[in-house]
Amino acid sequence: MKKLIWNGDLCWFHSDGREPDCEEFDWLINYLVDKVGHDKADETGDVLLVLSAVRGLGSPTKRSSYIESLIRCMGSTTPRVRHAALGTVYEVRGELASITGSSMPEGIDADLLDKLSVALFTIHPDDELNASRNLKYIHIIFAMTKNYQWCQRLASHDHLQRCINLVTANGVQMYERDVGFYLTVVIGRLYYKDSRFDSHPTQSHPWWTLIKNTWIHPHLSVRDDDYINGIPALATATRSCIFSGTRLTSVKILLTT
Repeated sequence: MKKLIWNGDLCWFHSDGREPDCEEFDWLINYLVDKVGHDKADETGDVLLVLSAVRGLGSPTKRSSYIESLIRCMGSTTPRVRHAALGTVYEVRGELASITGSSMPEGIDADLLDKLSVALFTIHPDDELNASRNLKYIHIIFAMTKNYQWCQRLASHDHLQRCINLVTANGVQMYERDVGFYLTVVIGRLYYKDSRFDSHPTQSHPWWTLIKNTWIHPHLSVRDDDYINGIPALATATRSCIFSGTRLTSVKILLTT
């Protein structure tokens, strides 16, 4: 089950190759809504895994109840349910990121999205370090920070500090090079949205290593739209180190070592 949650690449198709309509899974969303919080951890985990393969928020009439169920599942006391819910959010991250104040689907409002942001923050602490969970989280936050309104929401719920803690607590060696780039861009996008944050990284701080490695290997992703669009945020993350009390001589070390 863990391998399917963290490493599965599931997607539904009919036998003739057609993708199913989202309405075909409304009954599963109804089941999830009815069973969340009723001591049905195994069934709930299985349903979440099935719904993750839909890769969408369901039919218009079910989206709000689906998001509410995902929020409740991320607050479950059962790791399997929490992780399956996070994996499902990962699969719909692009659709969630596209929701703005000017394009709110029926039944979805800013309060619901705020609750989702809080749920993503509170799901993160666990009884053990979980690299696979952290990678899903980083990809979700990266997608959401493409949207200015989501940047404001995530910053207000302390996701910037959470991302900084990922660097300092677990070290950069656990991340693939591309994921290190995503994490750096997230930090850059959220940095000026969170006026409460004051960073003073030292030259030995893992954040320096993360930023340096991201600049050293730009050619690996140069044709990637995410990379091109992320360069301004990468520059912001770099400046936040340079002008936060560290010595300016460290800039030469950052760019030449």
